[in-house]
Amino acid sequence: MENSAKNSSWQYYVLLAALFMFLIGRHFLSKGMFLDGLNYAAIAHNLAAGYGTFWSPCFSATHDLQFYSHPPLVFGIQSIFFRIFGDSILIEKCYSVLTYVISAWLIVLLWKLNGNTKKSGWIPLLLWILMPLVSWAATNNLLENTMTIFLLLSVFCYVHSTKRYRIILLLISSLFWLGAILCKGPTALFIATFPFFFRMLKSKRSWHAFLFDTAFLIGGLFLWTCLLLITQPSAIHNLTQYLDVQLLFSLKEVQTISSRFYIIKALLLQIIIPSVLLLMVIVIYYIQKRKNSSNSCPNLELNNSCLGYFLTGLCGVIPIMISLRQNNFYILPTLPFFAIAIGTIIESATCVESIQLKFKQRWLLGGIAILLAIGSFCYTISWYGKYGRDEDRLKDIENTLPFLPEGTIMNLSPALGEEWNLWGYYSRYKRISIKVGQPEKMYYLSNSPICPDTTYTALTPNNKTLFLYYNK
Repeated sequence: MENSAKNSSWQYYVLLAALFMFLIGRHFLSKGMFLDGLNYAAIAHNLAAGYGTFWSPCFSATHDLQFYSHPPLVFGIQSIFFRIFGDSILIEKCYSVLTYVISAWLIVLLWKLNGNTKKSGWIPLLLWILMPLVSWAATNNLLENTMTIFLLLSVFCYVHSTKRYRIILLLISSLFWLGAILCKGPTALFIATFPFFFRMLKSKRSWHAFLFDTAFLIGGLFLWTCLLLITQPSAIHNLTQYLDVQLLFSLKEVQTISSRFYIIKALLLQIIIPSVLLLMVIVIYYIQKRKNSSNSCPNLELNNSCLGYFLTGLCGVIPIMISLRQNNFYILPTLPFFAIAIGTIIESATCVESIQLKFKQRWLLGGIAILLAIGSFCYTISWYGKYGRDEDRLKDIENTLPFLPEGTIMNLSPALGEEWNLWGYYSRYKRISIKVGQPEKMYYLSNSPICPDTTYTALTPNNKTLFLYYNK
């Protein structure tokens, strides 16, 4: 039976890889990226080229010369990829997708560590991939992508610490926790609730063990933070500025939504497909249970395991309601916890261990999986060099690039001053900085095909939306 389980599990993972590749295919190799991810790539690219430092990253010479809106760890990690692999715009997308591959691996490890069957590791992955945000964010280089890895690593080390090497693994867990905070700030603090819910998961664990683990994790976080600040004095200025620029200012002044319940609605939209699948499985389970009087399957129950993961995920969502500055992708790091929670119930209802495919069935499924994976790969490749978003704008930007020296400062028409994707694309492509106002620099970018004055020469008269002018 164990042999059969091992031989029949890889097909499901290939099917999931095919599904994931299909969902991200249109945006993986195509041009264009969500604004936030584009800006983060520009900062990491600058850092790789020597513009800015780890604790004082740089977006451009005229805007965020010192970027303190987010902690710097993701920029530092991604800059290594630019140093190794070069300047291609695919670097940030490959990095972004890689974070999801690593997260998927960690989800399966946590699934097995949680006591679920090895054969069913594909279940939480399927539920996770079917959450719309996952396939969208996988190619858009968000900070949450990297933060999710650190959070899952922290939880993995913590769960392992309850079995062996307790002190060492608790210290490592707290170090990964600090890494998550240095990716996106206090939104990573929700993981502190996991030891409490783990106490609920494992009823044999004493409250004394829970209190010791929690105190050691928080103490470890404090220890690592102190060591960081002592060995890296520049970190103090960076993190102080981050608290002032991003956190306090955003809580008081910035509003992106009209209701604090926006983030709850965003969560419901993400888990609706997994919830529908769960409901279908439960209905089928009880129908089969009534038809078959045998007790070949265990009784379906809401066990502590799924409840603990679900509540941990909620603890990562509800605190976001404090601020009126919300975006749906803020909940990305919590989605693996919901996937594991819902998947645990589905596994108990489907009796995966009792499902055995015959030799011919396994290889038929494997053949179909491989063909679908090849088809998804070809579909993804077909989008190479095409425009996934901002097509007209990107074409016009590309037409202007040959005329612009790398690192130059360009004037921008006031009418385009809040077209923030322009700032991102120009900074990312050639480290071009932008200054808004009347033409005073050698290069002037406008949305009008009419020259600003007779001293300027039109360089891109055939563009549709952006027109570059040159003045000696």
